[in-house]
Amino acid sequence: MRSTLTMFRASLLSIVRDRQTLVGAMMFPTIFLLAFAAFDIGLTDGGLSSGGGEVDYFTFVLPGILAMASVQFSVFWTSGSYARLGETKVLRRLEATPIPRGAFLAGQVVARLIVVAVQAAIVIGVGVLLGASIAGNPAWMILMTLVAAATFLSVGFAIGARASNVDSANMIAGMTVMPLVFLSGAWFPITGLPDWLETIMQALPLAPLMEGLRGVAIDGASLVEVVGHIAQVAMWIPVTFALAVIAMRPKRTTIGQRAIPTQLSEASV
Repeated sequence: MRSTLTMFRASLLSIVRDRQTLVGAMMFPTIFLLAFAAFDIGLTDGGLSSGGGEVDYFTFVLPGILAMASVQFSVFWTSGSYARLGETKVLRRLEATPIPRGAFLAGQVVARLIVVAVQAAIVIGVGVLLGASIAGNPAWMILMTLVAAATFLSVGFAIGARASNVDSANMIAGMTVMPLVFLSGAWFPITGLPDWLETIMQALPLAPLMEGLRGVAIDGASLVEVVGHIAQVAMWIPVTFALAVIAMRPKRTTIGQRAIPTQLSEASV
């Protein structure tokens, strides 16, 4: 616990000092909000809400922008940030400390969740100011966003740990995030996908997240009514966390038939 708190404080301080990342995390979804607010489109109900009737497109797409912003920050910026730690040899120095990888990862995740919470509040607030209608409690939307971020932050660390450099990490993160967000129903109803693809997306965490967010925003669902969607997302947290811990193991260099740690190989040279 002490190691986790130490890494949490250090990580939060590092994020606060990185003004460009903070501004980008807040401005990126705001640009999308301004763009989609210009559309005057109504969607006739096709399973979009439980009440039937017409759904304003901006209200429909707001949860998609919220989810996209959270995943973008969790995977894209986190993977690049972690890869940069590897390039600057900071991770090598951390490996010489008694801090466990799990404590390091937990502290980093919790620090970034604070940023995600602020980002989610800004997205919802700006969305309402631009004309979106939130029928339910926005606090439940922020809660679901945090659960999703806890899942995808570990994915970002896993990508950053295995990428050879920052550029590679950004490329892999982009190839992961954009198709996943697009096919999970951020901009259009997921029911328009082929049945086999819809089944796959429903098994992944983003589609249940979208459904839960829209249940609150459009139908005014309570926390009890969306707890099933939250559980579908949360069940991925231990899986991605374990994946990240494994990926963060020091890379090894193979000489002949024997694998030795990279630090030892460099020292011998």
